[in-house]
Amino acid sequence: MRKAVTDQPLLKKMEKALTTLARHTEQIARHWVSGLTNARLEGMNGLFQAARSHARG
Repeated sequence: MRKAVTDQPLLKKMEKALTTLARHTEQIARHWVSGLTNARLEGMNGLFQAARSHARG
């Protein structure tokens, strides 16, 4: 696919997308297998922050 878009000036965005996909392939596959996202960690962090704030008064 990269060979098909390299020489086409109108497809420069596609080339950039392919480069990004190649760079993050391992993380993308890991997400699909585990189903975990950063949103869960951020949600838990919010709960911990609220509990700490509530404990301080």
